[in-house]
Amino acid sequence: MDKNVFLLLAILGFFLHCFAQNLNEDYYRFGVKPSLIPPKLYSFNNVNEELYFGISDPGLDSTTAILQATKRAQALLALSQGVKIKNYTTGFQTEQARGNTGTYESMIDLKVTSNLIPSVKAVDTMFTSFNEAIVFITPSNEIDTNFAFSCNRYLVEYQVGGYNEYSEVIEMFLKDSKTPGEYLVYMKYGNSEDVYTQVENVVFNLPITHYSYLLPGDSIPQKYRYGLWINFMREMNVVLGSYSRLKSEQVKKMGEMYNYSAEKIDEGVSANDFTFRIRGLKFSNNEIHIELLIKNP
Repeated sequence: MDKNVFLLLAILGFFLHCFAQNLNEDYYRFGVKPSLIPPKLYSFNNVNEELYFGISDPGLDSTTAILQATKRAQALLALSQGVKIKNYTTGFQTEQARGNTGTYESMIDLKVTSNLIPSVKAVDTMFTSFNEAIVFITPSNEIDTNFAFSCNRYLVEYQVGGYNEYSEVIEMFLKDSKTPGEYLVYMKYGNSEDVYTQVENVVFNLPITHYSYLLPGDSIPQKYRYGLWINFMREMNVVLGSYSRLKSEQVKKMGEMYNYSAEKIDEGVSANDFTFRIRGLKFSNNEIHIELLIKNP
């Protein structure tokens, strides 16, 4: 074989090897075609009925996906029947000649308050194109005595002069009487991002993919990183946390003047118990918006 031809084939083989190593298997398994969001989900409203839903991680086999989505639907049921919302926020800012420097931190913790969580029965099941199971459930007459659910979101924003940095951690814990406890963890530090589900000591990483979805009649897809559930629960945490802060937040403000700078610290704390129902969901601009009917228990 000619030496130049051999060299060309060797170089081509090297690049093919590198390309194969960097293939996004999830991308090629599901393709690029957007998945339709089912009408029963985007028009969801349970103000006048005992109906709840849960959504599994993308890419699971059907049996595992249905089981996970059913547990998550029960978690939404448990939260709506009684949730304790704890908020903590603090902001620190220093004004100097070279610009503002500051840090903003917030923590919102959601925890189920009732020990009498009903077991559930599935009334409808559907799938997205990415193997996300969407399970709709109603409560049964039996009580799940081993159920627990919590969702904690921690956010930090830094500002140094004109530079901003953003970090976020979300951790959800879920268990019932039939299956092992499960953690869903989302972590973002600067440009680094990771999501995984952990069951006992086994970790299942969610692929880094912007999943695309379409509403009926739309031509431009929306993209939800890591699927629908993590985005739904992030927004649920934000909405409930904001309502709790408005209800009874205790705010402390401090300011001290120095020769060349002014330092300001604002702190806020609140803790409230609520029940709620979902008035509606809206999927727009790559975000899930939730409208709640919130009541004191």
